[in-house]
Amino acid sequence: MQETGNKKTMHTLSLVDEAFDINSTSEYYLSIRISTNGFSFVVGDPVQKKTLVLFHQDLFINNSEIFLDKLKAVYSEMEMIRLPYKKTGIFYSIPEKTFLIPNEFHTEEKANEIYSFQSEKSFNEKIILSESPFFDNFIVFSIPESIFIFLKYKYPDTEIINDLVLTGIPQNKEESTFHVFISRQSIEILLIEKGHIKFYNTFPYRNNNDILYSVIGSVRAMDKHPDIVYTDGYINKESDIFKLLSSYFKKVYISDDTKDKFTHLYTGTNDARFNRLYNSFSCE
Repeated sequence: MQETGNKKTMHTLSLVDEAFDINSTSEYYLSIRISTNGFSFVVGDPVQKKTLVLFHQDLFINNSEIFLDKLKAVYSEMEMIRLPYKKTGIFYSIPEKTFLIPNEFHTEEKANEIYSFQSEKSFNEKIILSESPFFDNFIVFSIPESIFIFLKYKYPDTEIINDLVLTGIPQNKEESTFHVFISRQSIEILLIEKGHIKFYNTFPYRNNNDILYSVIGSVRAMDKHPDIVYTDGYINKESDIFKLLSSYFKKVYISDDTKDKFTHLYTGTNDARFNRLYNSFSCE
């Protein structure tokens, strides 16, 4: 089997709709996503219900201080990210350092305790507790302290939220949905039932065999065989992994439920890695 398409990385993607008005940004929404894949943001017009700007910069850097230097350079070079906006959302993604906790343990003290049990906490990490407006679970995750300080300096009134809250927003809380998100080096797998995340796990991968093994293994662990699988991330309908998943499950969809609402620039990309950012406008 061939490697997934995520090994062919782009350096920078910048798409700007002709309707973007630099003098009207106070009426627009800004959504920022920082992940192991890099730095992205979208600008949306809530009146026209369309995406006006999509920007992405690859930052495949494990060292948080070097990552921060690159992030500062983006802010220094791009006037658009520094403009005033009506509303700003910040979404952070690091799957291997993200965990779900029951509502009963949503205090900061308990969150730190559970995180320390699940993962080794370094001295320069900030532990954040994130509440989902859609699911009856809390999310605990970590972010490098230096990046946290930088973002809070730029956006003192904006909460930093784990982008897991943007995944699989259910239209009907009674239905069960199975989700696979493929990032550059790992995949996230979720089972959502009646507003509850019943299963969540992350797996590293090297190729399509690893992805398929993790998905099938998770299905067996959940003792369920879903008829429908929603996917997003580094995947499209022509990719080998999409075809492989389609051979094992009756229906495999790309999660683009917001496509008709805000994703005017959607056709400028060849995969679904920005769907979570598009979903952020549905959260407003």
